[in-house]
Amino acid sequence: MQENVKKIKSAIEEYLQNSEDYNNLFVDYILINENNAIAVATNNDKGLIFSGNIDKITDNKNVLQDWDFNSDEYLFQELEKGYEIGFMSNITHNGIWNEIKNPESITYKNGLQLYLQYCVDNGITKKY
Repeated sequence: MQENVKKIKSAIEEYLQNSEDYNNLFVDYILINENNAIAVATNNDKGLIFSGNIDKITDNKNVLQDWDFNSDEYLFQELEKGYEIGFMSNITHNGIWNEIKNPESITYKNGLQLYLQYCVDNGITKKY
């Protein structure tokens, strides 16, 4: 899986660097599910969601204006569908930990548990 994650991250970073409109975005996370992937790249006010086949991920993107990350909708739901976290930036982890302070607002509780298990497995804590 890590080889695919590196390949996807590299392809997206190259796409972003070569784009006039999106060269100030950074990869937040990459989710993998068999031969498919979802990757999110954002800055403070806009973002892109890439999805599709691992080999052609940059071909399918959805522009998000007025980006407002919602870990329940964009992450936990996908984890419940069988995606696994391949990469996640420290900034994204920080945002998620701040968001899950109120777990009663989370709809996808199994996805939250999968995220927390990923954190346990990778030594990611609130202090981290």
